[in-house]
Amino acid sequence: MLQAMPKERCVILDNPYAVDVAQWLKSQGFRLVLRLTDWMPGQIQSPDRETNFRMLRRAIRASDAVIATSGPVARSVRLVSGRQATVVTNGVDAAFLAHPLRPGLADPRRVIYYGALDDRVCLRSLAAMARLMPETAFDLYTPSPIRHGHRDLPANIRLHDTIPYGELPKVLARYGFAILPFRNCPSNHGRFPMKLFEMVGSGVQVVAPPLQSLGGLGAPRGLHLSRGFDGEALAGALRAAQASWLGASYGEREELLTGMRELAVGQTWDRKVDEILEVCRSRS
Repeated sequence: MLQAMPKERCVILDNPYAVDVAQWLKSQGFRLVLRLTDWMPGQIQSPDRETNFRMLRRAIRASDAVIATSGPVARSVRLVSGRQATVVTNGVDAAFLAHPLRPGLADPRRVIYYGALDDRVCLRSLAAMARLMPETAFDLYTPSPIRHGHRDLPANIRLHDTIPYGELPKVLARYGFAILPFRNCPSNHGRFPMKLFEMVGSGVQVVAPPLQSLGGLGAPRGLHLSRGFDGEALAGALRAAQASWLGASYGEREELLTGMRELAVGQTWDRKVDEILEVCRSRS
């Protein structure tokens, strides 16, 4: 198996708890790059907090380089270990960048969320947002059941079955806006949303709370950060984005969509792999 591995001979470790396997591969001549996708202090589930830090420190010590998918995670690495982490955000598959973007094709009064409704998501804020915007339809595509205490959702929140990944680009083409209704907690501030460039590259503008992981991006086209995490703040950001879109000319809309697509084209997984390999080579 080792002989069939790429000439780069680089192992990417994305879970500190697998450090023993990674160290064995390193003993076979592989360089070890630790890639932390959403780690923040105390986030990894384990019987005790010290186990989290012990395994993380072991993985950092064993690695030749550390990659973080957001600025907050990179800062956490520096605080825990003194090591510098290279930020390489999550990317996008090319399939989301294939269909043409045409102004007027998507409905700006339909908003999509797809994914799990787990502890990352604040259903309370999402429900409050929907109540403040009864003219907007919120379509949630999720495998998750609605948790107890959140079943009385407003009528304009519609639940749908999960979308097969291969059909996702076609579904996104029907929407003008998406919502990322994440809770205000350390782990969410560390996560770089996997869906962001999928949606932006599909011509779907994204409304999200002020996550630290997104704040470092500046003001990319198609991303609208609210002032807070509550439903009123999210509704205000969505209303402003909708009004801007509806008040724009055809040419202005076309320019925005072109800029969104260009942003995502620069964030493909192929490019992310090149960035990671460059980190590997620089540590050889």
